[in-house]
Parts: sequence; C-alpha cells; structure tokens
Amino acid sequence: MPIPREFAAAYSSEKDFVDRFIVPLFRRLGFALIYERQGANEFGSDVIFGDIDAFGHTNYFSVQLKYVDTIGKTEIRKLAEQCIEAFQNPFQHPRKGTQERVARFYAVNGGEFTQQARIAFFNAVPNELRGCVFCLDGNDLLALDKSAGLRGLQQLLPRLQGILHEIRFNRQLMNGGASSVGMTTSLAALIAGGTVVPGHRLWTDASSEFMRCPVLTDRIDLNQIVDYWLSMRFCNENIGNIIDLPFRPREGMLHHATAALSHLTKAESIMPLIETSISAVLADLGPIAAR
Repeated sequence: MPIPREFAAAYSSEKDFVDRFIVPLFRRLGFALIYERQGANEFGSDVIFGDIDAFGHTNYFSVQLKYVDTIGKTEIRKLAEQCIEAFQNPFQHPRKGTQERVARFYAVNGGEFTQQARIAFFNAVPNELRGCVFCLDGNDLLALDKSAGLRGLQQLLPRLQGILHEIRFNRQLMNGGASSVGMTTSLAALIAGGTVVPGHRLWTDASSEFMRCPVLTDRIDLNQIVDYWLSMRFCNENIGNIIDLPFRPREGMLHHATAALSHLTKAESIMPLIETSISAVLADLGPIAAR
C-alpha cells in the first residue's frame, strides 16, 4: 500500500508530515507534552509526547517516524535498534530540565508495514519490551485523525444544540401558549395603554457561550448570533427598566415597552436563519448528532 492519497497530496516530506500532521494530531488527541528530537541526540525518537494517567503520573512515549510507501524486512533491523535506543537513553525534559525515560515506543509510517516486517520487528525487540512497542501505519493514522475530529465534534454538539434549545424556549416565551400570554402580546398591550409588565426574561446563556469561543463560522454566521443575543439582552434590559421605574410614569413605560418590542421583532427575523444554519451542520454530522 502506498502512502494514502490524503497524505501524499498534502505533505511533501517527512518533516512536513511531522510538523503539519503528526504534532497537531497528538495535540488534538490530548497529549500534554510534545517534544521533537533532532540530530545526534535523537536516540531513536523523532518525537516524544506525554500523557497524564488516572493517577496523575506523566508517561512519556517515543515515536520513530518514517514517510515512505512501504517498510519491509530490510528496514526492520534499523527500526529495532532505534526502539532499543529510545528505551535505553533518557531524554532531558525541555521545560523542567529533568532526565526522563519513555514508557512506550511507536514505530509510525505514513505508508504501510508489510506483515513480514511487523513480525520481524516484534521478534527483534527484547521480550521485556514487547508489551510496550507498537506499529502504526497510514490507515491507523487516518483513523486516529477521524477519531480526534469526532471527539472535537462531540464537544461541540452540546453548544450548537444549546442554541437551538434556547431559541425554541425564547420563541415560546415570545409567542405564549394556551395557558400564558406571550411577551410580544404583553408589550403590545402595554404600548396600547395596559399596565401588565411581562414577567419572564429571555435566555441568552447558550448564545453568549458561543460568542466567547465561536466555531464553524464558515457555516454559522457569527454576526447573526451577535445580533440575536443583543436583541435578547436589550429586550430584557428594557423590561427591567419598566419594572424599576418609580411610580411607572406612562411616558417611561411607553418608551421602554416600544424599545423591547422592537428588539423582539428583530430577533424573530434572525432566529430562523440561525436555526437553519445550525440544523444544516447537525444534519451533515448525521448519526453523531443524534447520540
């Protein structure tokens, strides 16, 4: 199997592959320390990465990376020597300056390992190390890349679904139902001379959270989210101002009620646009979004 076309079309060399795919992949998989070793002090490791286990201990893993179509039996002796070197030689922690040792070794190739090469590699490694040595080929890396992407999407889904839930809840408050008068009707009645002030407040938490760390802005218009959030906020503020008015003079009530209703009207025109764009993203995710 040659190097997968996803890699061959994107990366021109082993270093390019390490810098632009391997290191970002490890970061997305959640590894804390990623340290590239070069030159005479490489001692079998192109990259060292760290992982904090459930006990709070940091384990370090070594990666020896190749970027060739196929690794066969003839290349295995050198790879086995590099594996042993990685375990035998401690490395200096780049930030703490301490001497650390690796707990696992990963032989990684952007292309493939032949079955004979895998067998020869594991047979060439000392028995006491075999449980700590692994091979990853191009297909394994593509699967890991997809897994890391899905993990990020799974963290994203609650934020997008939260905005949809917020919009639907706010729409219910605005329109009312069989047993309640909507905010739009209440404000219109207040402007016409009524005295009953809406008692509800519109939700803004989900849209506020999205604005703090916007994502997929090529699919979801951030300006629409901002305009929607501002409309909700200003409506709440104007209703609050009505409640806070001493003796509630007619002129002040009319001013704030008119402003609040204007913001509701603007929000009503934006909400379907946001729902459409987020729903389209969720539809593209398919079964992931349904979990």
